[in-house]
Amino acid sequence: VSESHGTAYLAGSDKLAPGATVTLVLEAKSGGNYTGTISASYHVIAKDKSLKKAKVALKDSVKTRITYEEGMPVELSESDLAVTLNGSTLDSSNYEIVSCTGNVQAGKKAKVTVRGKNGYGNMKTVTFTINPLKYTK
Repeated sequence: VSESHGTAYLAGSDKLAPGATVTLVLEAKSGGNYTGTISASYHVIAKDKSLKKAKVALKDSVKTRITYEEGMPVELSESDLAVTLNGSTLDSSNYEIVSCTGNVQAGKKAKVTVRGKNGYGNMKTVTFTINPLKYTK
């Protein structure tokens, strides 16, 4: 890592340790067409903490209750999912649901996207089928 004007730069072979946070700040030069700054932070995670290779599934107890009622989207919580990574089931505190789309029509596929947290990272999107609501006489 080298510094210039208070900013750290990484050389091509330098690596950041898992757990490190990198914040990028872009600032527009004066006199141009743009003004202001924008920033983003990135967290470095270990390869074995990436949800990209995780298996995400609905828990068996949830599959039967994923039904569509007229006008009501199917909602999921983290505890409805079983997320397995490297042979171990993750605690629901290590991921969060960031989106659930297509969850409003019976018989169709919906998508849920989870993102790692608390040392886990990346995202994984999986599909599930919404069952029609069964009426009994």
